Amino acid sequence: MANHQQILKGVYPSPERLRALLPKGDARYRTDLSSYDLQCIGYIGSGLMATVYRVRKGGKEYACKVTSLRYTNTGAPSASDIAQRTLQEIKLTQTLMRDHVHGIMPLTEYLPSESKIREYINKANRIPKALIPPDWMILELMPLGLPYTEFMNNLFCSGKRLTESQWAALMLDLIQPVQYMHKRSGIIHRDLKPGNIMLIIHENGQVRAAVADFNVSKAFAGKRDYDYTKVGSDKYAHPRIMQHETRLGVRKCDAENADIYAIGQIGYQLLNAGATAPCRGYIPAPKNTPSVRVTELLRSMLSDDLQKIPNCDSIVSTLRNMISGNCSVKPPYDYSAPKHAQQGRSKPRHQGHKYNTPKPHGKKKRSYPNNQYGSPMFGQQISMTDIFDEPFFNLPKIKF
Repeated sequence: MANHQQILKGVYPSPERLRALLPKGDARYRTDLSSYDLQCIGYIGSGLMATVYRVRKGGKEYACKVTSLRYTNTGAPSASDIAQRTLQEIKLTQTLMRDHVHGIMPLTEYLPSESKIREYINKANRIPKALIPPDWMILELMPLGLPYTEFMNNLFCSGKRLTESQWAALMLDLIQPVQYMHKRSGIIHRDLKPGNIMLIIHENGQVRAAVADFNVSKAFAGKRDYDYTKVGSDKYAHPRIMQHETRLGVRKCDAENADIYAIGQIGYQLLNAGATAPCRGYIPAPKNTPSVRVTELLRSMLSDDLQKIPNCDSIVSTLRNMISGNCSVKPPYDYSAPKHAQQGRSKPRHQGHKYNTPKPHGKKKRSYPNNQYGSPMFGQQISMTDIFDEPFFNLPKIKF
């Protein structure tokens, strides 16, 4: 029986292939980072408040996340807020690395020093944003990685359908870092999506997923600590959080389940050609679902009620059982069997057949769904005879 790492080798690209797929960087949009002893190779991408470049330092290449305090977009936070958020992200990443949490994007180095960043915060409150020097920026060096969105696109273009064990191995590789974050450090990510997950080459030479971008993450003080902020990305944040229901407060356990909901949406995308599940109501089975057990697990992870979402421990144990082949999750019935076999009967019953059911005597009384006398619903066909039979239109008959 293949284990977790052997299954991932057959799904993830090899280290040589991953190095070839890494973003090269667009040399047309380079920036000058020579003051930090960095050689900018090219532009990789940009987010809400930061830009990522491919840089070279000491003969090695890194991904450099540059956060400029001179952020001039409409509705952008102040320079001091941007600096405080970036410093908080650095502190959270260092906490996770100190707690030996595997599966996160490691922070190699950050520039300038913490004292210099705090000096930026103090001075930015007294300087207008337009007068902030352009060299006021915070740099974060991290290993180069392939965005999970690119991996999913390559998987969909290849036409490969995941088996139950392969899907479980991918999900286990995504949810284990989240489990370690919740249990060891008490940190909730709050913005999990394919754009914030990278494929990197681990120290042991294996390709693994790494969670990145802790800009909006939060460390809860305890079980009674509440969160009142609306954060997250569309399609990946739980509907309770996105629909202004955070005014009542979100507990730590509910915030953890919101991260599990985001992982469930990514798992649904892996089996549905990139399309996410509906945020409310009935969740249909993905197009390429390998088994009913996978569908039932996804439906439990994508529940409308935050309190009904299973915790990380139960999901991890279920995924491990799927990989080993002795999963204890059993569907309520076999969808592939006939209806009489699903209900535990040997053959269909005929007592309830429409031809054997006695019909009631007398004329059937007409009723409308809206109200007692109400007008017909949209698309409902009705004749003039039916209208004049209603008590509301009980008009005297006229003889000619």
